[in-house]
Amino acid sequence: MVRVWFAAVVLSLCTAGAFQKAKTGDIDILEVTAQRGDDMIEIDGRVRNTSDKTIRGLTLSFDFTAPDGSVMTTQTAPVDEENLAAGKEAPFHMKLSNPARAVRFKVSALTESKRRLRVTNGGPFAID
Repeated sequence: MVRVWFAAVVLSLCTAGAFQKAKTGDIDILEVTAQRGDDMIEIDGRVRNTSDKTIRGLTLSFDFTAPDGSVMTTQTAPVDEENLAAGKEAPFHMKLSNPARAVRFKVSALTESKRRLRVTNGGPFAID
């Protein structure tokens, strides 16, 4: 009897876990392009708030990597949209310093209170 009860409890816990919502990011990078100039890199794209809360003061952080994959520098810039409501999208247009040998970059995100956000589709992306 105890074995049957124990098996039923284990089965119900496993089944409950199977129906939990998969964790996703707070921010989804929908599209991004990077164009290298003489002394600047222009990065344009769109983000979506995939969380259930408004994100205040969204700042994107860009890790620029060398051909061997090592991070050369990290630069940050705010998204123009001051408050990004749940489910909404916002474009971003950044002009950042050009790290000379960088070939790729990854995107991460922070709130105005410096809380790290989970990012889906954050790269790496090639620099044209």
